[in-house]
Amino acid sequence: MRRIRQSFCSMLRNSWISPALGKILQRDPTMIREDQEHLLVFPIPMKGECWYSLLARYHAISGNSSEKYTFDQLFGGKTVLDAAVTLPARVKLIDAWLPRECGLTSDRIIREFTAYQYLRLSSRFPDTAYQRLMQGSAKRGRGMRSQMAGALRGRHQKLCFCPDCVRSDTEEYHHSCWHLVHQINGVRYCPIHGMRLIESPWPEGEKLVHFYPAPDAEMAGQMEKESRGEETDVFQDRFFELAKTIDWLLANSERIGTEERLLQFYESELGTDPSWQDILRHLASKDAGFVLELFPEEDLVRMGNDVIKHGLRQQSPLFHALMIMRFGGVQWLERKTQT
Repeated sequence: MRRIRQSFCSMLRNSWISPALGKILQRDPTMIREDQEHLLVFPIPMKGECWYSLLARYHAISGNSSEKYTFDQLFGGKTVLDAAVTLPARVKLIDAWLPRECGLTSDRIIREFTAYQYLRLSSRFPDTAYQRLMQGSAKRGRGMRSQMAGALRGRHQKLCFCPDCVRSDTEEYHHSCWHLVHQINGVRYCPIHGMRLIESPWPEGEKLVHFYPAPDAEMAGQMEKESRGEETDVFQDRFFELAKTIDWLLANSERIGTEERLLQFYESELGTDPSWQDILRHLASKDAGFVLELFPEEDLVRMGNDVIKHGLRQQSPLFHALMIMRFGGVQWLERKTQT
């Protein structure tokens, strides 16, 4: 109970609190009305946090009696957490219930706390389509959002975390959060600490219908001990490099511009109009086993057919991350985007 109280207090200290809340509580706590125009408290985002984590932290400090009440308060009763891990969910409502002075807007949430920048690498998800989806206004939005989530989450079955990130977050903020990059398909190692990610007990996807708090330092340490020595990853260095590449893209893909410009970067290395065989040979020239770890053989065949039909356009963000890695990773991108 003491740990729970300490965690709640630390989260409250790292939250935006409306000046009106203090005045209301000093006068009469019962004056907080359910139809309040704006939220009176909301978490201050942590570096690298995902949208779902912010929602979970809000629920923890809100004082709401149930998760259903929080869903009703924020989203009109709709359960949207399956998409919120890597994608925004009904973000257009944010501007209605967050006052400007807290510093959060729907645009900032989309760009900094979702995988928007990573997804925009693929013309499979054009700006017009996913901008509407981000705001919950596109027709047939559920199917497109599922397609996006599949491209992002892949084989992750649980919410994942890095024990070292939990410890550093706890040291800086006195509590932890769910990091966006740790939930992306292909990311098995933390891009900051190089540690293998640990799966939490909590599921993602369609089964994610609760606000699960990120593990505290004690829980993370215990799970780290239990997972130690479970498996050896022969591609650890490659997965670490992939994680760093994806992490850079999550924050900086707008520096690349359009997918068309990214394809020009490839052509400068491969020559114009490369064949699928050239591309596959390029990806597999050093580590074919690593590529097969990420893409089952049937997916490689499907990608080959896509390349024949569309060229290098409309490939998944993970495909682009692998291509970038093969050319030299983040350092190669830095050079290209500066020219």
